[in-house]
Amino acid sequence: MSSNLSNTISCILIQATLLVFRSIEAFGQCNAIPSAPTAPSHASLPTDGNLPNGSIYSLATSSQNITSNITTTGVSTIYITAGQTLTVGTGGANRNFNHASGNATVYIMAGATLTVNGDINGTTIYVYGTLNLTGNMNNINDVYVATTGVFNATSSSFNWNDSRVYVEGVMNITNSLNQFQGGISRACMNNGGCIRANNVKTVNTTNFHNTSGNGTFYYSGNSCDFSGSNNNLTSDASLKICANFASPCSRLGSGTNTFNCNPASGTCAGAIALPIILAYFNSEKTSEGIRLNWATIYQINTSHFVVEKSSNGIDWKDVDIINAKEIQNGMHEYSIMDNNPTIGTTYYRLKEIDNGDKATVYSVIVEDFSAKNGIFALYPNPTDQFLTVFVLNDFPIYDLQIIDSKGAFVTSYKLTEGENKLYIKANPGLHLAKLKVGPDYRIQKFIIQ
Repeated sequence: MSSNLSNTISCILIQATLLVFRSIEAFGQCNAIPSAPTAPSHASLPTDGNLPNGSIYSLATSSQNITSNITTTGVSTIYITAGQTLTVGTGGANRNFNHASGNATVYIMAGATLTVNGDINGTTIYVYGTLNLTGNMNNINDVYVATTGVFNATSSSFNWNDSRVYVEGVMNITNSLNQFQGGISRACMNNGGCIRANNVKTVNTTNFHNTSGNGTFYYSGNSCDFSGSNNNLTSDASLKICANFASPCSRLGSGTNTFNCNPASGTCAGAIALPIILAYFNSEKTSEGIRLNWATIYQINTSHFVVEKSSNGIDWKDVDIINAKEIQNGMHEYSIMDNNPTIGTTYYRLKEIDNGDKATVYSVIVEDFSAKNGIFALYPNPTDQFLTVFVLNDFPIYDLQIIDSKGAFVTSYKLTEGENKLYIKANPGLHLAKLKVGPDYRIQKFIIQ
């Protein structure tokens, strides 16, 4: 065999292999959604929205507004962490998430929100929290909606062009899915993920898929309205389709179809299965212990909340219980205090209890309550005269003074590293613990009951 013929055959085989892989990639492959990463060191997101090549950003403030387009000139990454909100486009001016000569990657952590009042163009977005989009998806976007994530597309006529969306959580298309087309466009609903659309107008690729676990497409329109459609909705028999109309529809394709199926409130089942939508759940150290804060933006049929803690992430005990506020919609903030924190790493989780006594467990967060930089910890607070004081081993011996609310000396102790269990014979009321740390002092308040 001549070398030219051999080369020609090799080229044909390579091209055929590439064609097979492209076909699999285009019509059969749904990418897995990774676990949420830990944000590395980062700079503050510029207010002008211009992102240089290779930069890593977090928000400059907990609630940051960008009034111009966000434009990347290379590969840049933005982390939006729990309790943070980034809004692109304000004051009625639409602004876009663009790429100039690169691609932006955005991580929306659980309890965080990104709102784009405009289009997203050439962006990779991982949604563990909430993504709100008022415009369209164009120019090769990849959006990964994790089990905790919600993607709300609120455009009056939503265009989905040359973009891939992988949903294990919820995607709500509030109004019409006007276009679903382009060579790479794909919608994957895996592991219980669902997409809801009010109407579907144009589908130019048979690219709604389910390859792992139960996935559902909720069609809440009143008729089979695929005007201008060139293809069916799906070629996957494993994809569940819940249609709001009575008669069969030839454009739905090969999915497992259920007619006269009306998703409650016109949303994905995953969006309404949870009795609350959690805006954030976080913790903060105080002189009294660990404060746990959370907020909901929606709650229904909720009786109360329980915050639990664990030292190993397996065995849990209650920290406190708080009744739910009765109003259903809008932001509702809650806060409780752990006056007896565990020294070292502690896991906290939030549990919602509904009016039927059914429990739903939400986010798990981690807090490290170690005495650092000479700052000591004391607990419980308030106390019944038995007090534990924890200090580090920066010095062999620490001097601790107890002072009452009037500034009068009560007693003193010599402390060593680790836990020091003290019995404080003093009158009830506010007191100060004054710890000598080298030439300085550290002071914390505590109450004797």
